[in-house]
Formats: sequence, C-alpha cells, structure tokens
Amino acid sequence: MDVVFAEHLDNERRMLAGLSPSERRQPARLLRKLEVSIVSSDEESADTSAQRGDAESPHLRCRS
Repeated sequence: MDVVFAEHLDNERRMLAGLSPSERRQPARLLRKLEVSIVSSDEESADTSAQRGDAESPHLRCRS
C-alpha cells in the first residue's frame, strides 16, 4: 500500500509541476466548495425526506 501511495503522490507532483503555488491552491479551494455544496444538498434531501416520512436514505437514491 505504501508503494501505491508514494506512486500516487509522485504522479500528483508531476501533474501539478507546471502550476504556481497560487494555481495549486485554486483546485483545493474549488473542491472544498464542491464538497460543501454536495453535503448541503444531501442534508436538504434528507430533511425533505424526513418531512415526507420517506424511509429511504438520500445517499442510496438514484439521481438523474
């Protein structure tokens, strides 16, 4: 597992090598923003389901 992780980090470094430190931070900020949006959406879905009395978890529901 350590070898796979080290290879992954080396690959990430190669992909980001052409970016400035500021440019490297931008994807991290955008991914955090996306994560917050997804979690918020899931929480809203769960709240709506609870209000309707749905037993199904919003995480298991298929999305189209």
